[in-house]
Amino acid sequence: MKFFIRIFALCLFTVFCLSFYSLKHLSSEYNIKQFFPKKHALLEQERRVVAHFKLQEKSSLVMILETKNQTPWLSQNLITQLRDFASDIESQNSVKTLYSLGKIQGTFEVNQDLYVGDLFAQVPVKYWKKMIASHPIAKPNLLSKNNKQTLFVVELTDNTPEKMKNFQAYVDSLLKTKYKNISAEYAGVPLLQNDVAKLLKAELIRSVIFGVLIFIGVLMTIFGGWSGLALSVGNLVFVNIISLAMLVLFGIKLDVLLSTLPVLVSLMTISLTVHILLRVAKVREYASPNLKTKFLGIIENLRSHFLEYFLATLMPAIGFLMLTTSDIGIIHKYGQSVSTVIVLSWFLSQLFMIPALLFLPKVDLRSWSSQKAFWSLRLLKYGQPVMATTYGLLVFGIFGFFFLNWNTRLFDDLPKNSATRINTEKIDSTFGGTIPVSIVLFGSEKTWVDPQAMKKLDLLSKDLKKLNSVGSVISTADLLKKSSLKGSRLPATAAEASESLFLFSMAENDPTASYLNQLNHLTRLELRLKDAPFYSQQKDLEQAKYLIQKHFPGIRYNISGMGVSAHQLNSEMSKELIFSFWHAIVVIGFILIFVFRSYKWALVACLPNLVPPLALIAILAASRTPIKPSVAIIFSIAIGLAFSNTVYLLGKLKKVIKEKNLVDYLPVKSMLVSEMIPCLLATVLVASGFIVFTFSYFEMNKIFGVYMILSIFAGAFADLLFLPSFIKRYPNFLLKNQTMAPPKMITATTASFVLLLVFAQKSFSATLDVDSLLKKSKSLIASKDDVADVTMKIIEKDGSVKERSMQIKRKFGAKHMTLVRMKSPTDLKGTALLNVIEDGKENQWLYLPSTKQVRRIMGAQNKKAGVLGSELTPEDLDITTVKGSKATLLKEMKVNNQDFALIEIKSNSNTTGYSKALVLVSLKTSLPARLEYYDKQNKAVKRVDFENYVQVGGAYRAQSIKVRNLVNKRGTDLILSNIKSNSGLSEDEFSQRALSRE
Repeated sequence: MKFFIRIFALCLFTVFCLSFYSLKHLSSEYNIKQFFPKKHALLEQERRVVAHFKLQEKSSLVMILETKNQTPWLSQNLITQLRDFASDIESQNSVKTLYSLGKIQGTFEVNQDLYVGDLFAQVPVKYWKKMIASHPIAKPNLLSKNNKQTLFVVELTDNTPEKMKNFQAYVDSLLKTKYKNISAEYAGVPLLQNDVAKLLKAELIRSVIFGVLIFIGVLMTIFGGWSGLALSVGNLVFVNIISLAMLVLFGIKLDVLLSTLPVLVSLMTISLTVHILLRVAKVREYASPNLKTKFLGIIENLRSHFLEYFLATLMPAIGFLMLTTSDIGIIHKYGQSVSTVIVLSWFLSQLFMIPALLFLPKVDLRSWSSQKAFWSLRLLKYGQPVMATTYGLLVFGIFGFFFLNWNTRLFDDLPKNSATRINTEKIDSTFGGTIPVSIVLFGSEKTWVDPQAMKKLDLLSKDLKKLNSVGSVISTADLLKKSSLKGSRLPATAAEASESLFLFSMAENDPTASYLNQLNHLTRLELRLKDAPFYSQQKDLEQAKYLIQKHFPGIRYNISGMGVSAHQLNSEMSKELIFSFWHAIVVIGFILIFVFRSYKWALVACLPNLVPPLALIAILAASRTPIKPSVAIIFSIAIGLAFSNTVYLLGKLKKVIKEKNLVDYLPVKSMLVSEMIPCLLATVLVASGFIVFTFSYFEMNKIFGVYMILSIFAGAFADLLFLPSFIKRYPNFLLKNQTMAPPKMITATTASFVLLLVFAQKSFSATLDVDSLLKKSKSLIASKDDVADVTMKIIEKDGSVKERSMQIKRKFGAKHMTLVRMKSPTDLKGTALLNVIEDGKENQWLYLPSTKQVRRIMGAQNKKAGVLGSELTPEDLDITTVKGSKATLLKEMKVNNQDFALIEIKSNSNTTGYSKALVLVSLKTSLPARLEYYDKQNKAVKRVDFENYVQVGGAYRAQSIKVRNLVNKRGTDLILSNIKSNSGLSEDEFSQRALSRE
């Protein structure tokens, strides 16, 4: 036995050493876009703008350059140095593009001379100040108002920490050796990300050291000798090292969220360890000098409490596991990693405890921690105010959601004294903002070289610059202004504008390519926003929309970029995270039904665990704390930790009932006396662990720590005060053999639980109403008959377009009849197709004008074949195509500031080639906006968009339908006009005779 235990201990020690050695390969990362979903309409729109206007795909590193004696840059000597410095930087393979004042491109007119291209290389020095004053990009984008600071904007081929470090080292060496009178400060999104990644490792080390010290302090108040302390700390280190090694093994990098992993693992491990030691210390066999007797006593104790320990670990793991449903990569990875490691910690903790308890001296408990908690019985006297307080917290939590503060800023994650953050804020205020936004205006061919359009564009640009959060604006009008000694002016004619475009094309880098397309029907305004709070930016963006319509009434436009997407996506994600705890409660509730074999016990277990998340919502609302994903993630963690004490308490209650064979009595006092101290100790230890975060480098982690401590004590209040009071007041609710007629308070409690589910989470309540939403959608588009003129554009993969126009008539009833008559092109004019479906059988007739004959099309019809060679099939337009066995709400989302429900319909038949469909339904109108079909391999194969609905004859019809085949990349656009519905079409209009009427 002794030999076996030693071999077992040696194996554990070997695993520990290998894990410790592997930690040198642990790496970290940080990227703002980690918090963005993989797919989103805003991001797709942003990617299209980037591709169309050939914009930078990666964020740029920015350097603020100034001379050490603060000399203005517009001198021949300094500009020469600036140009040489730019050439040295461009020579590096790691540099993809560089924008600097020294190599600014454009046109400038001096008397009868016109300078094109690299301006500083051509324009005489005496004209430089006037040239820069009239240049649309120079100020404030590249040169400060006092001319003493200038920017270098560098896009690297790769923004990895190693590449950034090497690039900075190269620049620093240049400044020390070749350009000694120039100093540089670094800023920009990539450096922000790089600095955060560096701080993550330091944060990890700090959290481990502080955590261990805090745990040691608390543990010394529990254990009398060094054995209990050594066991607890040893287990803590053992589990943490192996857990971090698992990240290395699977190639997972530390990020802002995963930097909390060691503390979370420590919390779960220390809580489990204390519960194990408090129980084992009281086992008689544990004190035996006989190794075998001692071993069997320890194993029996672990076995008897196996379910409690497992559930206490499983509940938090489920809370984190719910995060894997997120479409956000960093959130998904966090939930997956933490849930896996928490379960692993449960397994490793017990493995470590077996040999450690055998070979270390007996654990001695301090007298107060080993006593029965008879004092806890006094708390039951205050059951009424405790329950009233709890119900008050639930109500305040529900209403608190409507007052949560989503008014966040993007670049406030780094410490305030960080050089990178200070420099980024300097750029934000001095050089025209840091957050990009693109406004794309749609016109017809040659629109944006028209003088009147350019004049309006210039006025729009000037009005946009007046908005509070807008730092700078560049438009095509700015670029096309004629720059000269007399200043700048807009082109007087289209010909003059075209000449300017031609001149720009002669430059090494044509700046107009980022603002105007080749056909001159798309133009882009580039805005740089200051890092203002969300509401301020949102207000200005709404004002920008008003200004666009003011200067260009009825124009089509879109707004994209980080200034649009980042805040909205953060808000959507935060709301998703805040309400993900409902999913955890539902899943945990179902598990507890099977564990306790009673839905009533499961309901009672879930009830107190509503308190921590709802109390958090109330506190967040009252404190007006800005909600970011890093704050919102607290809810999933809180709900997981909250269930631990619930499991121990109800597990003990269940065990005593079983041991004493109680039928009509609940031993609440026995439960409190035996479990109050272990649960209280575990709560204090867990709360102590989160104190670590209040010393964090990151403001968001400080907030995280404070609110986690608050949620833990809210959970302790609910478990140790509310739960016993509730059980004592309504014991019959949990008793087996009594059919209970619930008192009014229980009815109110159940009702409040239902109201929570209805009002506090939109997506959960909507799940219950999906079928009715789809039914309403179908009823809105249902009609007896339709007539419309249709323009069909068939778009090939290469972008070429074929256009056809036709008239379509449809009649529904016992017979489903469709008649299509072609109007163009000329060679198809008059061709008509009649389709009749009756009793499940389909018949088709075709009329050809060349022969003046109607012919029946024989044989089985291919329902997947496109109409008239297009990608459109009849079933594509019907949301009942996929006859679903189940309709499920996936999520609610915003698209162009409108609320939509994304519904999944899975097929339960073989009547269609589609396995499922995703339907996007407007929550305002209940009309479908998009259908996306999936094949049997669960791959998206076709997408249909419905736009510009109009109500005709009591039915709603989309005036624009867009079909995209996602496999062959072909598409079909339908534009409907002269629409009539329920106009009383007769069957005679769908006869073979009617078919031949040209």
